[in-house]
Amino acid sequence: MGSISGVASALLGIPIMFGGLFAVIIGALYGPLAFVSATVGTLGVVAFYVNRKVGKSIQFGDFPLGRRILAQVIGSMLVITLILLFYFVGLMNR
Repeated sequence: MGSISGVASALLGIPIMFGGLFAVIIGALYGPLAFVSATVGTLGVVAFYVNRKVGKSIQFGDFPLGRRILAQVIGSMLVITLILLFYFVGLMNR
């Protein structure tokens, strides 16, 4: 990995942080469905970009793009479900 690539990958955390903040603000303003849509859309765009950038390397060429995006969506839904489960269990124990 060259020096420019190292700097670029280090600076990649800044837009990811602002993207997360943007998704939280969208969720606060428009509700949980908008939050899920923004999060899944962001993950889909990132998966598409990585597929285009990296191509058919060993790590990313194992499964088709649609299956990877579907896996990201399912994983996101499971995490959100777990968070909501903890939230509602906390509400019931009041």
